[in-house]
Amino acid sequence: MSLDDFKICQFEASVRKIKDEEFESFGLSQGNIQETAANLLPDDFDPDQNIDVLPVVFNLAKVNEFNKNGDGIDAKTAIAAIKRFINKPINIEHKKDKIVGHMINASFSEREFDFKNNDIESFADKKEPFFMNAAGLIYKSVYPKLAEAIVTASEKDEKSYQSISTSWELAFKEFE
Repeated sequence: MSLDDFKICQFEASVRKIKDEEFESFGLSQGNIQETAANLLPDDFDPDQNIDVLPVVFNLAKVNEFNKNGDGIDAKTAIAAIKRFINKPINIEHKKDKIVGHMINASFSEREFDFKNNDIESFADKKEPFFMNAAGLIYKSVYPKLAEAIVTASEKDEKSYQSISTSWELAFKEFE
């Protein structure tokens, strides 16, 4: 099998830092996290013990929405794959050897930035589009400039607001 046997499908979304004022709603003492993302973080995640990482939340893909080539992901496939994102690496610019963090959880939502750990099976019969969301950790002690760039790009009053995004690329021979 050669690479010519595969097609590429790309999904993009904004990454944003979890805000300091939102972190308290998680019962956590420091760090930045969106209130609605509370249950995407593991119960035992303690930012005081993890000062070397930056928690982030982002969309992975839109399910049940296909491009003109018919490329996309349906509900059945998304349900089978969603929890497999846990512990997968986060890299920069599609450079697989430039690992800057990893995902710690993933779930589905009706709305784009609703980062809740929703019941996966409740999405099984959905035909309309919905979102795959993830929480991850950026290794801020190893990549402090990246962590700072994410923090800055998360601030609405900054020139670089929403300038950092994620993408997920799939290689596959056939959709079905």
